Amino acid sequence: MRIQCLKDVNTLVCEILNEFLDYLNCEFYSLYEYLSNGDKLENFILPNCKNMVLLECGEEINKLLIRTLDLEFVEEVELNEITIIRIGLNYEEDIQLNYAINRGDFHAN
Repeated sequence: MRIQCLKDVNTLVCEILNEFLDYLNCEFYSLYEYLSNGDKLENFILPNCKNMVLLECGEEINKLLIRTLDLEFVEEVELNEITIIRIGLNYEEDIQLNYAINRGDFHAN
């Protein structure tokens, strides 16, 4: 799933853990503050190269990790109840952020 606007984040309310949702909200608001150029939050849309991408399974993560030339960073973010994998990929001379919940089978170096 791709997040391009606030509406996309809000559609996740019943679909993902609250802690993950709070984290994604913070990430979205940070991107908004950095990229908005004065746009209202309701009208703000992330450009394609900046979409926030939610990964659903380990297979999707592995597909990204084999793209070593595009890989900018891989990190684990420890929250209270969960650990999030955050992957930055070079995409059209920018960094696209990818997120997944670590289900225990991944450890960043």
